Amino acid sequence: MTDAEHEQLAGLLHSVRGAVALSGYSCPLMDRLYGDWRRVDAGARLCNSSKGERTESLWMNYDPAIHTGSELHLPDEISLKL
Repeated sequence: MTDAEHEQLAGLLHSVRGAVALSGYSCPLMDRLYGDWRRVDAGARLCNSSKGERTESLWMNYDPAIHTGSELHLPDEISLKL
């Protein structure tokens, strides 16, 4: 996707009146577009397409603990960026 397409998608996702989760890789563009959302980072893993380690992120426009009505328990290798 181009930066313009990411920006267009972000505009659409920010207008959704419901819970949205988006997965991808953290970078300055994604941090700017979704900086007001919660981000969960998985542990770094080898990525075949880049031949290196990458950390996948999940951005959410909601608090998972409140949305599910229970506490959020994450494995040690996953960190929550609020």
